[in-house]
Amino acid sequence: MKLYPQCEAQLQMMAVSPRHQGKGVGSSLLRTLLKDNRISGLAISLSTQREQNIPFYTNLGFQDPVEHTFFGFQSWTMFRPK
Repeated sequence: MKLYPQCEAQLQMMAVSPRHQGKGVGSSLLRTLLKDNRISGLAISLSTQREQNIPFYTNLGFQDPVEHTFFGFQSWTMFRPK
């Protein structure tokens, strides 16, 4: 299922060790990735299984979270336009 057909890339997985969370590690890593010339011009989608992550991704330009459930697991898919 592709919720955002206009997306050209997908962030598959990102995690920060709990002891380093809240220190800007994840946002710094993702900002650096999004500025990369190979990615900066692409529309990107991602999914998160934690609703509390939505503001983190919204602050980085991702928008329009869509809630869905697959096999009993709840998640939210978002996209970042070009």
